[in-house]
Amino acid sequence: MLTSVDKEISIMAGLDHPSLIKLYEVIHDIENPDEDRLCLVIDYAEFGEIMQWDPKKLRFRPFDKKKIVFQELDLKRFFRDIVLGVDYYFSRGVVHRDLKPQNILVNSDMRA
Repeated sequence: MLTSVDKEISIMAGLDHPSLIKLYEVIHDIENPDEDRLCLVIDYAEFGEIMQWDPKKLRFRPFDKKKIVFQELDLKRFFRDIVLGVDYYFSRGVVHRDLKPQNILVNSDMRA
């Protein structure tokens, strides 16, 4: 299992774009070398997932619990950030393969 994680980490380490979470450091659990534990030091996305699943209503809702829907300006900005990030991935020969609302994070600058 760590082989696929190592591959993903090496890909993440080589990426640098404002629309992507940056990987700063990987910390191995040196106190328990027999356990497969890693800590990844990455950018902080204050607002978390762009949309969260509401199991009661069986639909996604915006990360901001005060909002029922996103405003058009927010959607345009988020869509631009997502497209720029995906374009950067493709330009580097990387395919995400798991692009979904839970994997799109929003930081304090309201960037996706």
